[in-house]
Amino acid sequence: VNDVYFPAGQGLWVKGKDGVSFTSAGEVILSDFVIALNTGNQLIANPFPVSVNLTTIIPTGSLATQSRAEIQIQILDKNGKSSATYGYYKGVKTAPFNKGDGWYQGSNIIKADVNDVTFPAGQGMWVKGKDGVTLTFTKPF
Repeated sequence: VNDVYFPAGQGLWVKGKDGVSFTSAGEVILSDFVIALNTGNQLIANPFPVSVNLTTIIPTGSLATQSRAEIQIQILDKNGKSSATYGYYKGVKTAPFNKGDGWYQGSNIIKADVNDVTFPAGQGMWVKGKDGVTLTFTKPF
């Protein structure tokens, strides 16, 4: 297969032999990029040709204020095992955090330092989403 089109922001899972390479080409996104989520899991990707910081990925829409993450981003290693999970919480008022809306490491509010988390250009990620919610990737340049 020579030419296959994947829209910006769409992730893909590739299983192949070592030594196989892919070339990605297309237009550079020059503004914020919005991905509409569905209820359940979906594979998305960083749509920019540079790394993005987790804190610049902003969920909007019908998010309830509660003590569990309605939106989760999960990164898998090459063997399909989870290597990191980040949950978005709205209105966190649980001590000792009291930080309000934001991303937290893990599927609960145990670790709160995600300021240094970045996703390389094209990095795919599984997102556990919800109908009526969008993720806005803020333009990193």
